[in-house]
Amino acid sequence: LSFFEDNPHLKGSSLNPGVACLCSSHEIVHKYLADAIASVCRNVPLLGGFINITQTENRVLCYSNGRQTKPESMCPVCGKKKASEVISNIVKTMAETVSGVNPKIKFFYYTWSLANTIGAAEEIETICNLPKNTIILQVSETGMPFNIGGYDDEVLDYSMSIVGPGKSAIELWKVAKEQGLETAAKI
Repeated sequence: LSFFEDNPHLKGSSLNPGVACLCSSHEIVHKYLADAIASVCRNVPLLGGFINITQTENRVLCYSNGRQTKPESMCPVCGKKKASEVISNIVKTMAETVSGVNPKIKFFYYTWSLANTIGAAEEIETICNLPKNTIILQVSETGMPFNIGGYDDEVLDYSMSIVGPGKSAIELWKVAKEQGLETAAKI
């Protein structure tokens, strides 16, 4: 948090005491991210691609961990916006920077746990607002039904023994394809 003592305008949300991310909506943060990505693209011209994940165990943007964020720890700027807007805007910055520097470099947006943390409707809104060079990467086996030893359930995240695609991937890929986006399976 010491960084934000001199830069309070850049402080985003905090999930754990003593830790905060940069504000995901601030133009300086978007410029910093774009400049860093452009530098990597220019200096590594044979780079195959980027994989971006916004819903992680770590606080990487104001809506990481989605609805788990308590109102008092939410960024005052991003907290007034929908999660889908904040997430799609920062992903747009990254994807458009990649294609602007080198259109041969692929940009994957990994949707791990997005619906679980911001809700299915906002997950769809996020996907619908992404630029056309974004490839939607979804865990293939999520939502696959199984019966093991008389126990019925469905795969929550990953499985090495239950092969997808599950309903979650199928539904999300359908939305992505309707938006003109490519899709990919994370297995």
